[in-house]
Amino acid sequence: MKKIQEQIETLSKLEHLIAAMDSEIKLLRNINYRYYLKHGDEIQNGVVKVPDSIEFGIKTENKGVQVIAKCEAIDCDKINIEGKYQKIQKYLQELAGTLHN
Repeated sequence: MKKIQEQIETLSKLEHLIAAMDSEIKLLRNINYRYYLKHGDEIQNGVVKVPDSIEFGIKTENKGVQVIAKCEAIDCDKINIEGKYQKIQKYLQELAGTLHN
């Protein structure tokens, strides 16, 4: 009985971890997206929700002694690939579904 209780506690902690990770991932994506909107090539106003298909990366350019880093956003739907965020969300949903069953 003790082992079952320990497993239940572990699964509960795992469920809370998944929820916290999901929240942090969304927060980091929003920060990246706001940075991109402010400093990117396509400055937009009023957009606060990051589309799930947007993938972020850092593009660096070496200009002699200066390295220029620029945040770039790639729309994975337009190039027909599954982005890292989409994969993470799928795995989190599968894991959360497993915990609730």
